Amino acid sequence: MSRLPRSRLRWRDRLALLPLLAVALVFAYPFAWMMLAVFKSNPEIFNPTRFWPATWQFDPVKRLVTGEWFPFWRVFFNSLLIAALQALLATVVTSLAGYGFATARGWVLRWIFPVALLLIVLPPAAMAIPVFSWLGDLGLFNRVSGVILPGAVSGLGAIWFTQVFRQVPAALREAARLDGAGEWRVWWTLLPMLMPALVSYGMIHFILAWHDHLLPMLILSSPEKQTLPVALASLYGSSLRYPYAALMAASVISILPTLLLFAACFRRFKTALADVLMH
Repeated sequence: MSRLPRSRLRWRDRLALLPLLAVALVFAYPFAWMMLAVFKSNPEIFNPTRFWPATWQFDPVKRLVTGEWFPFWRVFFNSLLIAALQALLATVVTSLAGYGFATARGWVLRWIFPVALLLIVLPPAAMAIPVFSWLGDLGLFNRVSGVILPGAVSGLGAIWFTQVFRQVPAALREAARLDGAGEWRVWWTLLPMLMPALVSYGMIHFILAWHDHLLPMLILSSPEKQTLPVALASLYGSSLRYPYAALMAASVISILPTLLLFAACFRRFKTALADVLMH
């Protein structure tokens, strides 16, 4: 087979990139518009065809970060703490569940594994009243732990780690058991091998916990304990009382942690997702 000249291949590659660049611009436009809306007035924001601000305004952003409407940085770090601890705990709990499902046989798979599937199908709002009642009985109302603990239960995580542990050769588990290790020690020994899957699920759960509204809205009643998405939702529901530039600024800041986390974990996430889908 004759090879094409290198210069011709380069031109083909460049032409193939053109449609991808066009799609990237379409997806990037709303984010660019939102970032520029931080410096616009309300009439300019309500005119979506206007891209650049006529006059650059910085006062709404200053009023937001100084805590004029709600304790912004306190709420921001509340969200960061809740999402990080919930992702860490959920990774531990669901990896244990996934190891159990991957190695169990008989009635465990017939009766308990479908419960994990049910947690995915069942809407979270359907469990809102029972969860609220249970947490009240446990004395976890208006506590950060009241959001972290129930959020660590994830059917998606259990199924994810079930698939991950099924890819581990049974010979490795048997070798650990022959050395006298119990099931807890076998699980702990296998974790370093599964680091891409652990990091990937931790990232996924962090993003889901960061954007969660239901549990923080139900459990956290004090304004200083609220999370950023709930605080922003309360401002969006207040008509034109607040400048929308401040809300846009808070929205831009709220996507930074998940954006940075995704950029840092992208390679491990791609590797883990490919392994799970291939098996």
